Amino acid sequence: MAQVVRAVRYRDGVPVYRYGGAPHLSPVSVHRVDAAHPPGHGVRHIHEFPVLVYVEQSLADGAADAGDAFLAAPGVVIDPAVAAACAVGRGVAFDPEALGAAAWPSWGSHPLLASFAHGAPGGCSD
Repeated sequence: MAQVVRAVRYRDGVPVYRYGGAPHLSPVSVHRVDAAHPPGHGVRHIHEFPVLVYVEQSLADGAADAGDAFLAAPGVVIDPAVAAACAVGRGVAFDPEALGAAAWPSWGSHPLLASFAHGAPGGCSD
């Protein structure tokens, strides 16, 4: 399987990942999120693309409940230790180009999506 996410630069020592960008790569990928499969291979990271996260099982009181869905916003540092300690679930990453080049820059101002645009600490909002 081809690698769909790659580091393209660093911001304050934190790797910034970009999704896809090649026609032979899937515009959507699904990833397991748990202690054995932490986001970003266990390294603090930033991505230039949104990631939807579905919580299958809560591991910490009050952090997330089974059935919750979150969006990790692009441009925010993600701490995998926090994510993996809170829940078991699935992450769905997708190439922003799949939304269409014209739609991508304005997604954060859309009334239904605006709450996902960097409004919560850690880049995640439910």
